[in-house]
Amino acid sequence: MKKMFKKLSVIALAFTMLFTAIPASAATSTEYFYLTSKTLSESLDYILSADLDSTTKVTASSVKSSNTSVASRYSLYYTGIKNTDTYYENSTSNSDSYGYANMFFKVKKAGTTTLSYKIGSTTYSRKLVVKAYTNPVSSITLTNVNSSKTFASKTSSSATAKATLKKTTANAKLSIKAKSGWKIQTIQVYYGDFSSSTSTSTSYYRYYGTPKSSVSSLAIGRLTKGREYTLTVTYVNSSNSGTITTTYTIS
Repeated sequence: MKKMFKKLSVIALAFTMLFTAIPASAATSTEYFYLTSKTLSESLDYILSADLDSTTKVTASSVKSSNTSVASRYSLYYTGIKNTDTYYENSTSNSDSYGYANMFFKVKKAGTTTLSYKIGSTTYSRKLVVKAYTNPVSSITLTNVNSSKTFASKTSSSATAKATLKKTTANAKLSIKAKSGWKIQTIQVYYGDFSSSTSTSTSYYRYYGTPKSSVSSLAIGRLTKGREYTLTVTYVNSSNSGTITTTYTIS
């Protein structure tokens, strides 16, 4: 259960970041998408979502990528919701339904492509600029993790890394400084062991509506040696609004 909780939490965070809807307008928009490592071992998921009503669908054959070496289509599925309102005064009811078409693409390398699809005779498109991975972290410290020294270099080539908790810490403090051109948007620390022998769990979350260049001495709470924690930090690029999420496994 522990591993499943962690996996689902990370997937949920990633899904939130990548699940983007093309506006109702058919005008082409642009999004910047950063790779998660300097050398990809496998392709990354990118998801477009189109709002639909009960009578419309995306034309399956119209889902395309103009540069399949950068990103290629691989899945289209629908999710729907049906609502029924019942009025007791006059014994009438009203139903409506709506949903989404979710289009999955596999991102393979840095470059530019245009993703498009049709609803009826209207074509919708998104210019996707895939950027190479860069380390957005200037400095990051967490009490008694990595001997309380910065472990920013651990994400120099990949957004995922490991760090060591030296001893149980009652009041761990987290400080982060982003590199120039990047700002901190979200921070999450969690411990997901729901075994019968565990009576408490650690969970910390912070979202900055106005992203910050740095944060200091955030009170994370108790970190227990021998347990495995996950620390995720999402950074947003100041010039293009692209994001990179660094994920540390701490044990």
